[in-house]
Amino acid sequence: PQNKLVDRLSVDTVNSANLLSSSQDTFKRGGTATEFYTAGFPPTSTATLPRTIFDDQGVLSFYKVATPLSSTQLQSVQNLYAGDLTSRKNYSVNIANIAKNLTSLSSSGLNSGLQNKVNSAINSLRTAYNTLSDVNAPAPDPRALYAQVAIAYSALNSSCDLNQAQKNMGKIGIGMLEIGASNYDTNRLPVAGTPITPAPQTPPTGAQAMAAGFPLTNFDNVRNTPLSAAQANPTQTFGASVTSYLNSIGLTGCDFDINKVDMQVNSANNLQSIEVPLGNGRSLTAFFNTGFPVPVGTAPQVAFKGTTGVRQYLDVASNPPQTQQKLTTYYANPANAARRTNLGVNYTNLTAAFTQLKQAGSLSPAAANQVNDALATLAAAQQQLATPGGLPDVLGVYQKLGDNLDRLASTCGFNQTQKELFQTLSGSLLPIGVQNYYLVPVSLVQTA
Repeated sequence: PQNKLVDRLSVDTVNSANLLSSSQDTFKRGGTATEFYTAGFPPTSTATLPRTIFDDQGVLSFYKVATPLSSTQLQSVQNLYAGDLTSRKNYSVNIANIAKNLTSLSSSGLNSGLQNKVNSAINSLRTAYNTLSDVNAPAPDPRALYAQVAIAYSALNSSCDLNQAQKNMGKIGIGMLEIGASNYDTNRLPVAGTPITPAPQTPPTGAQAMAAGFPLTNFDNVRNTPLSAAQANPTQTFGASVTSYLNSIGLTGCDFDINKVDMQVNSANNLQSIEVPLGNGRSLTAFFNTGFPVPVGTAPQVAFKGTTGVRQYLDVASNPPQTQQKLTTYYANPANAARRTNLGVNYTNLTAAFTQLKQAGSLSPAAANQVNDALATLAAAQQQLATPGGLPDVLGVYQKLGDNLDRLASTCGFNQTQKELFQTLSGSLLPIGVQNYYLVPVSLVQTA
């Protein structure tokens, strides 16, 4: 429901082609949900829905306030899981992983109140798992199931009675719940105004079911076996590769603590996304939609928390000379002419927004100086970009603009139009520039 979100903290990031690239919603109960529109916007079918990445508090808030699936939505979801046995199996693996985590917590010495909530969640997972095991049975409602599981994790997350080992286990389990919400609930729904997913014309044969891994192994046997290393300790499994990726985009060991990076691992034990704290409550979220480690010739999707996250990244990121040289070569390649053109469009859009900020009302001398400095930086960058083979310091330009916006953020006296322009600069134009014209090319040249 819209009234459960903090409207003033919602962020929509629009690219140079005027298409929505990502959006982020903040819940009144805390936490965020970041949507990556990898198949375009607006979605036209279930297959083109955005992938939603929740942070820890965000997924708990979502299941506290999200409305139940309608009968039509549930029918569409059940039709999908009836016809797509691979998705049905992955759904069951997520359920099993959560059950393993809760089973470990159940035997760790919880107080009676927490124990009851955990056992209730395990029972709900058992029922859902056993239902999925029969490929001819309608799949369990993921919204209702994960909401029940979220009750247990919310209680664990807010408890003062947990030791550090229990807190760590609870955090791992919430990450599995985030995968469930992202992969088996929010991106399985029908798009409003479009046909629902049709039921399969014929039920799966016994051979098809067996090939897909059905019937499933006994639930209690599964939940009492250890989690895979990737699920139980993602930092140990993926930490070195994540550090390498973050180094490649200008973040060093001084800029982040790998032990505080939130890693979400999917049912195939692959790293799906990370949330990287950058300090001052700001963070970077990367969605590895093409796989991880990042495959050659691809780049992950990146978003920043709120309107200040990109500025925090720019405050700490560095651009080594060898990276700038690779970018110069990349942008000089005729095959990348479209991205070079769109970089210029981003500079033009930033120039227009800063100009309108100046014209929309009076500014203090200090604020006017920051706007004029930003316009001068952009004019010089556009001139360098217009020179054949020339390229400004891509990260450096955005860092200067970030500094200007940091100083403007403390300005009092903006009128409503100026406030909206500042929001557009900080929440859309600057982050889309950093994402599409620095981070993406850097990933492409690094992996290549």
